[in-house]
Amino acid sequence: MPAGMGLPAEAPRGGALGLRARLILAFLSMALLVLLSCGATSIYVQRGQARLRLLAEIATPLRSESAELRLTAQRMQATLMAALAGNDTTDEELQSQLAAFEALRRGSEAGLERLGSLAARSGAALPLDHALATTAEVIRLMTDIVAAHRQRLAAAQRQQEKLRAYREELGLLRAAVGPYLGDTARAMAALASRMRQAAAAGTGAAAAELALADAMSGAIHPVLPAAGEVMESRLALNAQLDLTLGLAEAEAPPAQLTRLLELRRRAAAAAALLLARLRDAAAHMPRDPAREAALLQVMERLDALVFGDDGVLAQHRQALASAAIVTQREKALRQADDHLADALASTSMLAEQLEEHAWQETEGAVRQTLFALGASGLGGTLLAVLLGIFFTRRLLRPLTRLEEAVRNVSEGRLDARLDRAGRRDEAEAMAASVLDRVAHLATHDSLTGLPNRALFRDRLDQALAQARRQDATIVVHCIDLDRFKEVNDTLGHAAGDLLLTQVATRLNACIRETDTLARLGGDEFAVVQCGAIPPAEVEALARRMVEVLAEPFDLNGHQAIIGTSIGIALRQGAEALIDPALLLQEADVALYQAKDAGRGTWRFFAAEMNARLQARKALEADLRRALAEGQFSLHYQPQFDLAQGRLVGAEALLRWNHELRGALLPEQFIPLAEETGLIGPIGAWALAEACRQAARWPGLPRIAVNISCGQFRRGGFVAMVERTLRETGLPPQRLELELPEALLMADAEATLAALARLRGLGVSIALDEFGTGSSSLGTLRRFAFDRIKIDRSFIRGLGTDREATAIIRAVLGMSRALGIRAQAGGVEDAQQAAMLAGEGCDEAQGFLYGRPVGAAEFGALLPGLVPAAG
Repeated sequence: MPAGMGLPAEAPRGGALGLRARLILAFLSMALLVLLSCGATSIYVQRGQARLRLLAEIATPLRSESAELRLTAQRMQATLMAALAGNDTTDEELQSQLAAFEALRRGSEAGLERLGSLAARSGAALPLDHALATTAEVIRLMTDIVAAHRQRLAAAQRQQEKLRAYREELGLLRAAVGPYLGDTARAMAALASRMRQAAAAGTGAAAAELALADAMSGAIHPVLPAAGEVMESRLALNAQLDLTLGLAEAEAPPAQLTRLLELRRRAAAAAALLLARLRDAAAHMPRDPAREAALLQVMERLDALVFGDDGVLAQHRQALASAAIVTQREKALRQADDHLADALASTSMLAEQLEEHAWQETEGAVRQTLFALGASGLGGTLLAVLLGIFFTRRLLRPLTRLEEAVRNVSEGRLDARLDRAGRRDEAEAMAASVLDRVAHLATHDSLTGLPNRALFRDRLDQALAQARRQDATIVVHCIDLDRFKEVNDTLGHAAGDLLLTQVATRLNACIRETDTLARLGGDEFAVVQCGAIPPAEVEALARRMVEVLAEPFDLNGHQAIIGTSIGIALRQGAEALIDPALLLQEADVALYQAKDAGRGTWRFFAAEMNARLQARKALEADLRRALAEGQFSLHYQPQFDLAQGRLVGAEALLRWNHELRGALLPEQFIPLAEETGLIGPIGAWALAEACRQAARWPGLPRIAVNISCGQFRRGGFVAMVERTLRETGLPPQRLELELPEALLMADAEATLAALARLRGLGVSIALDEFGTGSSSLGTLRRFAFDRIKIDRSFIRGLGTDREATAIIRAVLGMSRALGIRAQAGGVEDAQQAAMLAGEGCDEAQGFLYGRPVGAAEFGALLPGLVPAAG
């Protein structure tokens, strides 16, 4: 039977009742006992109904009516206080409050009449006249509060209207004073021009120059501080007005009013001073009587809006007075509410007395009812206990066996099962089915259905034992998918899950029925084989798996190409006496070697691989320490225009100053940085450092920075570039990002969208290493790159290698047709530069123009680069 399938439940043995039939009979017995108990209880309940009728018809309505009157008044007060607390309460809402108060009065009168009727039926008398008068007083006070609040709101509204008019007049004041500043500036400019003319005339015009200077300082320049004083005094008056309006007293303190009046006089004096200064400067500045009159009118209107009988201060006093009335009425309302509570207290006391009497008579009937219920409950409990013991024993037996089997599964004994022979009823069959399902889930991957790491380890142990007994060969293949993370990052985790299921299907088709394929986790799979397996067959299986996984995958309309790397470890006969974990580790070491060999291949484990693995781990540790200790640096190599011979930019080249191995080139550590995730912080540092350095070289037209595929595909790359430009202050037009051609080979849509966002920032985009990948002409047409960089491997064969020369000519012709500038890298001699210029190449970079050097040396060379090139 396939793993994970449940076992069918066996039918109960002949003649015996099944578990379901027994449960039905037990529940029917319980139902009969409950029916008899209900019959006995109904007799005693009827005897208590007469006592309860008193509660239902008189006592409880009396209490609820009294409480409802009290609650209605409190709700109305709460609604009123909420309306008063809000500053946006409209007059219509307050009017509706008044209508609600009138309805409350009528309802209270009707409620008090009902209270009197209920009290008369019980033979008691209530002091309802006092309650009626108190209710009327409460309603009158709430009405007065609403009226005072409406007055306060009206006064506050008028105050706001005056303040808005005041703010508008302040704007007119600015408009009236502003032209004087312009007139003054023009007059001073005219005098300054005349002074320069006098100075140019020679020493004979010294007196005229002195007179012009006196006119500027004594007549024109004083207009500026006078105009500033007009605005400053008015702004000070405005600030003092805001301070006064923030006070809660109905009458502002004398000190506040005195300060306002002083500021008013100051403003008037400032206006008079401004007019005087204008008269003094009349000889040099044209006067406008209409404008001066308008200025005085604005000043008068501002004073009227603040200090007038209907001004801001008067409306503020009116609003505060109305608020004081509201506060007084609220205090009186609380006192009247207390009186109303006292008046209704007698009603509550009467209702409590009636309820107590009715409950005393009811308790006797309740005791009798409880006796009947207790007798029936005791019998039902005894029956339930007996049935529970019986069924518990029947249920616990298979559950105990189920618990023991689950414990065996959790401890790694994967052969745990329930005995089929012991399944006598549905419970035991269900327990066995549950265990089968639990065992399957504990030993299989939920996504692919393949054995998981625990079951693989069990199968590996069995295979090792078989290999030792039969002198057979055991082989372990560790399989790791290449570029699986790219699928997850670009197409999402749902596509990644679909890819894993398709990978499992393809791998299953490659192996024998006796082999075990397992998913160890993530994108890691493993295969274990045991038997008479020659090495050629092992290698053939690895080749088949590499080939089938290299074929494209269809992920809901998206095509993905991933590939795989495989590490192989094997033992034969007595050599199989080895720890399974060590055999897996050897296959894992071989897997690392396959990845280092370029991926898409397989490697057999060899003893010397351990040394290479340790060296790789040491380099990874050094790389992390280098990032923390700042061992990275940037070198800069110039880029020149071939036609004009001028400097057009420089490329920033990353170097690692290793403490033992010296300077390391990017190709020696960038692949490792991408695998370990360190490419993100390393690339961010390189970009920021290049931008900071370029900002210090204003004569450098642009700085080019290399971006790897792993760095570009990390989340937030565009935001990181934007943040770096903002923090370093480098204009985006001076930054060029060089992207490898391989970037366009996977998820071109997302890549082009990110490139468009970078172009929107103003950053230039160059396609690096062009000709080494497989980007299509259609991709180049969809995104207009600023530059195409021809790979240095083609430049080395220029003039000697016909194929390389043909490729260069084709690339240059295509760049001209698309309107994209072309740049050649690795130009080392003048002959190469001349041939490139003759073929129409736009720019060049290489040892011919300068080797990569540090920032200090490049900064020293930079001033002479353009003349030297010329």
